[in-house]
Amino acid sequence: MGSIDDELIRHYQQLSEKMMTEEAKKRIAESVDPDVEQRLRGASLKMLAFRFRSNGDSNELVGALFARLGIVRAALVGHGGGIIVRAADIGEGGDLEFVLGLDGACIACGAAPSTLVGIRADLLADEEVAAVRFEWALLESFDSLSQEFLTTQTDIEFVDTAA
Repeated sequence: MGSIDDELIRHYQQLSEKMMTEEAKKRIAESVDPDVEQRLRGASLKMLAFRFRSNGDSNELVGALFARLGIVRAALVGHGGGIIVRAADIGEGGDLEFVLGLDGACIACGAAPSTLVGIRADLLADEEVAAVRFEWALLESFDSLSQEFLTTQTDIEFVDTAA
């Protein structure tokens, strides 16, 4: 049985998480067109990835990726950040494998490591997505503390996209 202090800590953690989630949902709702959002959420990522590979235009694919993000989306949008699709490949099992980068203010943000964790978790929740990796250059853009956190405390994989 936990102590009263432990119970109080859990209570405040749950309360703050609930408040942050509600605020994030409110901010997201203010910045999206519900009809477009529904269309993008229902779009096949495989089809959009195929189009991206065919014509290099990632706008609709990025929109569909954003539509699949949870509360991390509020941080991205609110801080002027974005996602860059570096690669969208079909893996051996027929599922999508993405290599992503960040754009805008997210690159210099101290919260970017947590943003990467959130993006990866949210996208892996989609049944079409088998892997989400990030470009190596992104890791190199972080300070040494953030690099250490990402390489030792997360299972995020970074790949070289320069080749």
